[in-house]
Amino acid sequence: MKPHKTLILISGVVLIFILMVPVMSAPVAATDVEASEHGTRISVGDTFAIDTRGRMFQGLEPSSTWTPVKMHLEFCVQGMGDQRAYVNVTSGLVTIGETQLTVVEGIGVIGRPTEGRFRGRIVFGIRLNLTGVDGNNATISIRGTVRHTHDHGPVLLMRGRILIDGDVHGLAQIGRASRIQS
Repeated sequence: MKPHKTLILISGVVLIFILMVPVMSAPVAATDVEASEHGTRISVGDTFAIDTRGRMFQGLEPSSTWTPVKMHLEFCVQGMGDQRAYVNVTSGLVTIGETQLTVVEGIGVIGRPTEGRFRGRIVFGIRLNLTGVDGNNATISIRGTVRHTHDHGPVLLMRGRILIDGDVHGLAQIGRASRIQS
């Protein structure tokens, strides 16, 4: 290699090193991470909305016979525990095919386990009691996890079951959660 090329290469490496040392040596506190966009904290009284779409199928396992399902739920954080938050569903609408059901009551829990298969992931479970204008009653039990995707951000992946007038159906949903500004 020619001497002037070597000098340019070495001076470039030194310049990069000089610029990177202050950045790499800066302390980062946990509060800085928690305040970031991806480390969003929740507290009692915060309200959120979940919008999902998916399928309801006969039986508990996916099959070729299915009905489209959409959900819009609004919930409020009622309490906090160790690595979990307790939520109350304040309102919601579930559309199964052409049938619309409104949420009568709903409760849930959101957590981040420190051990086991779901360690470090956000997991949740929600149970909803619904009623329709024609008097149909339904109960939905959903469990799910939050997956962070590069292209679309955090996505809710949910599985569960719906009990409509004594018939049990499987449920698979995908959706998003968003904070409601007050």
